[in-house]
Amino acid sequence: PETEVVSDKQTAYIMKDMLRTVVLDGYTAKNAKLKSYVTAGKTGTTQNQADIWFVGFTPYYAMGTWIGNDSPAIVLRNGSEVASSFWRKIFEEVHEGLDPVKEFKEPEGIVKKSISANTGKLASKSSSNIISEIFVEGTEPDEYDKGYIKSVRVCDDTGLLATNTCPHTHNKYQINDSTVLPTKYCTKHPYKKIEPKKDDNDDDDDDNDNDNDNDSNKIKDSKKSNNNSSKDKKEKDDN
Repeated sequence: PETEVVSDKQTAYIMKDMLRTVVLDGYTAKNAKLKSYVTAGKTGTTQNQADIWFVGFTPYYAMGTWIGNDSPAIVLRNGSEVASSFWRKIFEEVHEGLDPVKEFKEPEGIVKKSISANTGKLASKSSSNIISEIFVEGTEPDEYDKGYIKSVRVCDDTGLLATNTCPHTHNKYQINDSTVLPTKYCTKHPYKKIEPKKDDNDDDDDDNDNDNDNDSNKIKDSKKSNNNSSKDKKEKDDN
């Protein structure tokens, strides 16, 4: 049969790795993951969930599953995670008796680099949020990340500076002078004054202080008594 090359091996491998990550870390596509075979693919839906599907592949086979109706007016109750689950059940039977394959074969010409997820540049000692990425050799970034100018904690709900009562927050980085960071604090979740908890040791310290005061008073009384005794004795001798 006639064949036509539509992509080089390196670019195809990177695309496979991206779709592998969709199944590995995704929400709706994770149901397609096969136990003994590296799996890659993508879910899909149409407006109002009239159609759902999953198209995926392993090193052995590629297949798509579609669930829907002839009329888009008939909508489905479930999302595309059902299509990925259906796909997995079929492929588990299709792969019976085949040798396990855990990874796609990596071709020559692929390089792996540590990258700053904030800037997309090569990671440096001052970088934060460092990730590992693969590139076709010669397309990897050649500039090093210079870090960030400033970072602040931001409320997910309002985008303003987070307070100690904001339930969900994230770091926002100022990469360059064009990045604008919030300057006002979140008003939806105002600061809550937290009273320091009284430590049980504080009571012990108070007791110790009282004991020390009592001991000091006893010493003073003893000295006073001794002084009075000495004075009485002196007067008696004089007489």
